[in-house]
Amino acid sequence: MIPIKPALIIQHHPVEEAGIIAVVLSSLGCPIETLKIFDESAVPADPEQYSAIVSMGGPMSVYDQNRFSFITAELDLLEKAMMREIPVLGVCLGCQMMAAALGARVYPGRVKEIGFLPVTLTPDGADDRVLGGLGRTFEPLLWHGDIFDLPRGAVKLAYSDKVETQAFRFGKSAYGLLFHLEAGMKQVRDMARVFAKELEAEKVEAEGLISEAEKRVEKLQETGAETFRNWGKMIKQG
Repeated sequence: MIPIKPALIIQHHPVEEAGIIAVVLSSLGCPIETLKIFDESAVPADPEQYSAIVSMGGPMSVYDQNRFSFITAELDLLEKAMMREIPVLGVCLGCQMMAAALGARVYPGRVKEIGFLPVTLTPDGADDRVLGGLGRTFEPLLWHGDIFDLPRGAVKLAYSDKVETQAFRFGKSAYGLLFHLEAGMKQVRDMARVFAKELEAEKVEAEGLISEAEKRVEKLQETGAETFRNWGKMIKQG
């Protein structure tokens, strides 16, 4: 058997790691290559060298190309991968990057969603082979201010009271999730510490968020692992 190509994980910030996503990919026998954008690593131009691409979260915005030179290159990489049906997974910022790469508008929402808040699957989401196991309504970790229009040709999979599209599918194997299922307690604590000013500005108590995470994260990672495993099964050998 030809060895599987590595999956590329694009990490935009030191505290926003792939978490359980990386664990699941490794368990499926997929090698992992992590690109740490914050170390000024260059974004590759050719997606064909990878079996899949995962784009993680980050505090920057897709429309900040003038401040962050990597954004244009990453959008190009994601577009090429999706057009060639290479499996792509985007989380939070990564989801917004996918939407922008497909030509959709990304812009600030009316309010920021931070905390463990209800998300509901659409009928398409409930029937989806990746997200269907989450249950009709679930409460993942949300931490975002930007939102996006549903890309042309994409299928809306989830929504919340304040955000029209929380997840979408493009083609058979490209999935954008505006919410977090991958984060463990260390990541939640690190995010609460590093982004303390943002929490303060939004009147979200860090200790309350951490306390809530302690009750929920283990179960969320279990359901997240199954979700990411279902997506990972689309990665082709060789």
